[in-house]
Amino acid sequence: MVKCANCGYLTVRHTFERNLVEAESAIRCGGEWPVQRGNNICLYERSPLCFVMARTIGTKDGNYSALEFKDAINEEIECESFMEWRQGFTPKEHREMLDRERLLKWQAEREEEDRKWREEQRKADRCWRIYEGIGFVILAGLFTILGAYIARG
Repeated sequence: MVKCANCGYLTVRHTFERNLVEAESAIRCGGEWPVQRGNNICLYERSPLCFVMARTIGTKDGNYSALEFKDAINEEIECESFMEWRQGFTPKEHREMLDRERLLKWQAEREEEDRKWREEQRKADRCWRIYEGIGFVILAGLFTILGAYIARG
């Protein structure tokens, strides 16, 4: 079981720029929400979003109170898309890290499969050489017998 609060894909929408951004540590703790200096407008909407759209976080449509937000992101869930949050990385960078990890795992598996295949080919080559040697001996024996038979005449 995991919590969205600990996931690198937890995002909030920037109020003015409208892009999705990393939910900062203060937001994840349900404490302070950054505000724009001067006019005291919250920099981010209080609606938690999953960057990879693995699930809808919470049940409310629109801005949450700080407590509702904290409850929504701390709910214990099962999620196959969970990616451990690393502070300072954007959700996109978290996704790229996961993609790189998957690619490296796939490459390692391919290299292992290739190594096994090459080993099987070496074993098959050794067997073939043995059969070639046996075949050569049998063929030489047949020619010897044939030569003797012809010489007898």
